Amino acid sequence: MKIAGPILFDIDRTLFDTDKFVESTNKGLATLAKTTVQAVCQKKDEYIHSLAHDFLFRTQEYATHLGAFFNLLPKDILHEFLDNPEHYAHALYPDTLTTLQVLGKRSLLGIYSEGEISFQHNKLHKTGLIHHMHPQHIHIYERKLTDDVVKKLPKGVIIVDDKLTVVEGLTTYGVQAIWINRKTKEKHATIPTVFSLSEVVDLTEI
Repeated sequence: MKIAGPILFDIDRTLFDTDKFVESTNKGLATLAKTTVQAVCQKKDEYIHSLAHDFLFRTQEYATHLGAFFNLLPKDILHEFLDNPEHYAHALYPDTLTTLQVLGKRSLLGIYSEGEISFQHNKLHKTGLIHHMHPQHIHIYERKLTDDVVKKLPKGVIIVDDKLTVVEGLTTYGVQAIWINRKTKEKHATIPTVFSLSEVVDLTEI
């Protein structure tokens, strides 16, 4: 794939190991609440299942939900959830930083993500990912696959995302996309597919 513009990355399960982060925060919240990880998971599942879509997750609502059950102040839960450096120390995939370092020498890099905007920015800053991203190419929205958002994307952009619905949707707009499949060995019939970030280096060229 020829690079004609910036390379934009999704955050969760693309650059950021969301499952490892969740496991770490669950343990931290269990310690804070003096309860079990299972109890925290149960309450988190209750909150998640109350949402119509996962992109509607809101940290303040989540903290309020847990606080009411475990008799904790939401601000203390938020501090543990958002600010404990231990949760971010190992939250990047092993090849994330090395790949960004290589790609950053030959192309502008950025973000294309959705969800709670402040939470997504927090991940970028706490992990240091923000230092690899061009400030004009941080595209974070509550919903990213809408006409208005896609129209804002720079010309010649290449987007790397783990969600098949997103990469397929982008191609309908004529946007180049790479599917990073971290779950199986399935390759898409028409969309370039990688199984690790390091493969993006070989797949893209100036």
